[in-house]
Amino acid sequence: MVAAADRSRVEALVRQSLGRSRPGPPLVDAGPGSGAPRLIANISARHCHLDAGALETLFGPGAELTVLKPLYQAGAFAAEETVTIFGPRKQMISNLRVLGPLREACQVELAFSDARFLGIEAPVRLSGNIDGSPGCYLVGPAGGLEMRQGVIRAARHVHMNPGEASFYGVAPGDRMRLVVDSGQPGALEDVVVRVDPASKLEVHVDTDEGNAVDLVLFAGDAYKSRDPSQTHQREFARRIARLSQGGVPVFLLVGNHDLPHVASRATALDIFPTLSVPNVTIGDRLDTYVVQTAAGPLQIVALPWIRRSAFLAREETRNLTIDQINRQLQE
Repeated sequence: MVAAADRSRVEALVRQSLGRSRPGPPLVDAGPGSGAPRLIANISARHCHLDAGALETLFGPGAELTVLKPLYQAGAFAAEETVTIFGPRKQMISNLRVLGPLREACQVELAFSDARFLGIEAPVRLSGNIDGSPGCYLVGPAGGLEMRQGVIRAARHVHMNPGEASFYGVAPGDRMRLVVDSGQPGALEDVVVRVDPASKLEVHVDTDEGNAVDLVLFAGDAYKSRDPSQTHQREFARRIARLSQGGVPVFLLVGNHDLPHVASRATALDIFPTLSVPNVTIGDRLDTYVVQTAAGPLQIVALPWIRRSAFLAREETRNLTIDQINRQLQE
């Protein structure tokens, strides 16, 4: 009779086998009681770094950064000061937080969706590597300036000190894999190692990666009425455009408030395919739609609101009473 193997022992043997067979440094179990250094993972929202000249241009002669709150890395802080950033499409994002301390060169770090909204092709770079990157316009309470370069999308990275690097068996510039073990597990590849004696173990990802939006599903009734005002249409379109420009797929299901009173007229959502807005799919008929997402293709079975005129045109429903029609539509 063979004794049943202990589950934890089996898992440990599997990890050891995988660690021996995979290329690169060995896998490390960083769970409770493993003895691994304590890892902090933070989402780094859009922000900017300024040099001394830019600070005076934007906030006035003699201006200094005011600490709003310290950040996890020693000496770094979020300042009370904010600026407005403008891109080539004349779009803007206000309240862009300034981080301190001051640097030798200005730098703006955006998420992918931020950069797309502004119309900036921001390359993925490590902080400080800004040569050849695009620029932007910054405006503060005392003036504005044009940055010739310095707008990047920060590469996901991990800060650590030499002792922590030795523990993980990595060197500066190596790439690691961050595995999230939770009720919603996932993994991030190519986390770049940054080693400094003053650093504390911390992973930085941007807001897009932290939120991990694969698709936005809008389940009908974009507006309160069938004839929305131009202002409501503009504001709804502005939000859909931001998702579209950020590369986030959007699926819009046609609801009863989106349908016109007359069948031959356009729905309130037809403007998006008419203008060929990218990454936007309209569910205007009973069908199976396949939408490509960052996590792979997604099948959506859409059942848009049934037009009463189309329902009455069918042979089997033509002679029904109003009560019978309403009952069948609800069913």
